[in-house]
Amino acid sequence: MAALLAIVRRLSPTLLHQEPTLVQAVRGRKRRTDPKAKSKIDLIRDPILIDPVETLVLNERYRQYKVIVEALRKEFRAERVEQYRQHLLSLQDSAKEDTEENTRLVAENAAENARLARARIERFFEEQKVKVDQTILNMKSLAEKEEAERKKRGEQVKALKEQSESFVTPEDLDECIEEALKDDKCYNFAINRKGQVIKRTQSQ
Repeated sequence: MAALLAIVRRLSPTLLHQEPTLVQAVRGRKRRTDPKAKSKIDLIRDPILIDPVETLVLNERYRQYKVIVEALRKEFRAERVEQYRQHLLSLQDSAKEDTEENTRLVAENAAENARLARARIERFFEEQKVKVDQTILNMKSLAEKEEAERKKRGEQVKALKEQSESFVTPEDLDECIEEALKDDKCYNFAINRKGQVIKRTQSQ
């Protein structure tokens, strides 16, 4: 080992201040085919002494331990099963409550829809009644207007008939002309703002 260190120090002057790295040999496990060790050729193993009382005590305690552990496992398992059953019951109750709530809400919605439908129908009939009344009023007013117009036209026709009595016809045209020539009228006059004649000039 000293010769190896001398060679390393001679080849690497920079490693003088460092400790060399040593590899420790590790011995593997003994194989089945390996021969028996020389130190154990004449070795005779003494059997391990077993105390029967201690064995009985340990066996009894182990049996009690297994009984206690099994009882605890059964208790925990039963508790877990009961928790799961309670969870399922709570889920069923919640689902039942949800179903009842949904049924109640559906019934309330249907009742509200029916009420709104009735109100809508009543409002529609009221609107139709108002429209019919308005149409009747419009027809009455239109009939009254037509009647007034008819009466007015009748009066106009009557007045025209009365005026037609003094109209000039082809039969009495010559007579009207003669009367117009004989009737000397003077239209040369002045009137004021009130329509009164204030000055008349005699025709020559």
